[in-house]
Amino acid sequence: MAEPIDPNTGLRGESPSEIAEQPGLSPSLWEGETEIPRTLGNSPPPTSWHGWLAIVVAVGSACVVLAVGSIATWRIPNPQNAPQAQLGQAVTLASNHSSSGGLPAEEPTDKVPQVPPSPHGAGQSRQLAVTSSSGAASESQASESKPSGDDNRRNVPRPQPEVASAATKSPAAYRWAINRTRSALVARDLKRAQRQLEIAARHADSPVQNDQLAQFRALNDQLDRFWAAVRAGLKALEPAEELHVDNVIAAVVESGPESLALFVAGSRRDYTLANLPTKVALLLVERAASEDAPANQVFLGAFHAVDPRGDLNRARQLWESAAAAGESVNDLLPFLDPKALAIEREPIPDAQQVAAAEQTIERKFAGAIEAAKTAQRKSQLAASLISAVADAESSLDQYALLKQATRWAIAAAEPQSALRAIDERARWFEVDAWTLKSDALTQALESSVPTVARQIAMSALELSAEAMAQGRGEPAQALIITAQAAARKARDRELIKRAAQRRLDVEKLEKQPGQVPSASE
Repeated sequence: MAEPIDPNTGLRGESPSEIAEQPGLSPSLWEGETEIPRTLGNSPPPTSWHGWLAIVVAVGSACVVLAVGSIATWRIPNPQNAPQAQLGQAVTLASNHSSSGGLPAEEPTDKVPQVPPSPHGAGQSRQLAVTSSSGAASESQASESKPSGDDNRRNVPRPQPEVASAATKSPAAYRWAINRTRSALVARDLKRAQRQLEIAARHADSPVQNDQLAQFRALNDQLDRFWAAVRAGLKALEPAEELHVDNVIAAVVESGPESLALFVAGSRRDYTLANLPTKVALLLVERAASEDAPANQVFLGAFHAVDPRGDLNRARQLWESAAAAGESVNDLLPFLDPKALAIEREPIPDAQQVAAAEQTIERKFAGAIEAAKTAQRKSQLAASLISAVADAESSLDQYALLKQATRWAIAAAEPQSALRAIDERARWFEVDAWTLKSDALTQALESSVPTVARQIAMSALELSAEAMAQGRGEPAQALIITAQAAARKARDRELIKRAAQRRLDVEKLEKQPGQVPSASE
């Protein structure tokens, strides 16, 4: 535990009165174990010696003062007992060392200046390399400036620079951050994508990964330009103005910097940038930016490459045209591959680690869990857990949050919400979604009322058909059994009949594979 700093002297350790009581020590010369001001050029008179970091080594009758930049100082004999000429020589040596390649006085010696990650552009990997090399240079410089000799100066500990090492990098963390970047870009959440790229940059440790980071940064930059053009188009809209999208006419009700309300087919529809229809977004950009400009073709192609309803062929045409005009698109071309933005599923985390993560989540949401006594409160808790997934700090936390969200959705008698949470887990992790869904519906049925039981029966029938279509006979059978039980609990004769017929159909298909009937049959 650090000793208190004396308010009068600014020193850490003994007070002036305690120093004065120690034989052979002068309060004016005692530096204590303190942080000395790092301004050697403005040192006080020799009678105070404040501002100096020094080790005095006695060699015969002479004293040599070496400014080594240490974070600690030593008790020294009263220099008033030494010849004045020796003191002057010591001060001269210390000044020469500081001006001839010693550690800089302006910065603490126990830290290396860190280069902040670039928010955009392909130069990030180069900046990271500069940070690493500068850290190594600082350590080398300190080593070269260290005096040599066989005296006890070798025993003085030197602070080590805080340089990131390969041991701190995690391939799993890099992969997870890149996956989250893909998801954020498709969801049009560019700020979240940027945060994930910063995380990925801290774990990138190969030229391939650095190249991939440059590609994603270039894509994010171009998408940012695209949505800036959309905002410009929104700003130019007038109330009651008509927008012609294909064969549909939509009237503008109102528009804001990131929102739009349209009157379409007799009803009002409100949009944000996150759910703005693709064709409407392109129409707004067309009104704000000419497609003939090569720079505009680059960001238009980026949108087509990322948007689920975009046109990859159109992206290719736009980028080829822009490249012919001299625009750089090389970092964007990998996204013409339909799989470039597909999430790479993670292995299922260790069960014990998941249990520990769930306990942490339960502590974090302790208040909401305690209040979850009604179906409504349980539903709100499930929604909060889903929302927290976006800010999860690791894939383990993400898995545990989705698992807990499924549990509370079932407890809230919301089977559809539980199924969506399972779908989200299956999107990110190598789980058996069919088995999880069958188990979830079975659990939901245990405490369901007839109206919810009917929903469970219908969902189970539909899922059983999909499972059979994918050759998953075992979960299909389990889903049909759940559908039958739910139909009986709902006292719905039509559903009971459909579930029984579906079970017979599946049994026949297992013996003679063929086309699986749909859930509506």
